[in-house]
Amino acid sequence: MTGIETIANQLGVSVSESLEQVGCGSLAIVDAEELEDYLDLQDALAAEAALENCDRVPWEQVKQDLGL
Repeated sequence: MTGIETIANQLGVSVSESLEQVGCGSLAIVDAEELEDYLDLQDALAAEAALENCDRVPWEQVKQDLGL
């Protein structure tokens, strides 16, 4: 069974219907690792924007605190 056949079976549609959905933009096939990277980026951006993370520490202070 090919990858597109597996996807079609999981969606409960035919291969041609799956390809139609891809063609019209209602179905996207993405690499799982790329999706995970994207979701990690979204989490990082949300954490950076959170009010409790708005305090900034100067780099010189970080180095001093670490004894560098």
